[in-house]
Amino acid sequence: MRILLDSTYLLPVFGIEVKGLMTKDYRILKRLVRRGVITLYYSPVSWVEIIGKIAKEIGASGKKEVPDEDLIRAAFDSITRLGILQELVPTTKDLKLALKMRLLGHKDIVDNLLYSMAYNNGMVFLSMDRSLKNFIKENEDKGLDPGIIKDHKMLFDEVRSLR
Repeated sequence: MRILLDSTYLLPVFGIEVKGLMTKDYRILKRLVRRGVITLYYSPVSWVEIIGKIAKEIGASGKKEVPDEDLIRAAFDSITRLGILQELVPTTKDLKLALKMRLLGHKDIVDNLLYSMAYNNGMVFLSMDRSLKNFIKENEDKGLDPGIIKDHKMLFDEVRSLR
């Protein structure tokens, strides 16, 4: 099973806590990758959202300084170079579907693009974004597929049921 990660699943690598996502969930994902049950992908498109979230966290903490470059490099390398995540880049077909979603009314361009990449590549889009899933459901008659969006708990249940 090939899975594209939403930016939310990359944030803890940068020290940003995500509600509903625990360390044990990452251990399970890594175990599933090692066993060959799943292949995890990230997209460079996510960097746009990650930078925004990091800046928001820094602002909320009252600090206005950029994290140490070594810390950023370590987090970046853990995503791009450790071999757990494969890179997936958008195609023109993905851009077209993302634009269609925007014109249908979903304003989060990064989520539109990530969903489009997963959809066009026959992948699961691992996301906890309920508003995106609701939007996709509301527009299923326009060719969108809500079935490809799962959160990690749904994924774990699905993997268990395959055994």
